Amino acid sequence: MSTIGAAIEAAGSDLAGRQQAIRAMKVLGALPDRVRCAFVLIRFEGQSYRDVAARLGVQVSTVEMDVALALRSLAIEMSL
Repeated sequence: MSTIGAAIEAAGSDLAGRQQAIRAMKVLGALPDRVRCAFVLIRFEGQSYRDVAARLGVQVSTVEMDVALALRSLAIEMSL
């Protein structure tokens, strides 16, 4: 998941930004593999929902639910 590592580096030397990036990584790391994979492919790598669904062997609606779950998990953790 080098794209996540790159996101941390992009936070620069800003301590608060780095801490948020680390919290986000922990949340993503706790997600089920398929959910995390779908989220990273779409949000960090810019792939389409259709392409991700084909790659994972699931329906587009499943990918949509997976990404929504990841976003909810991040929103909950980052609001604490």
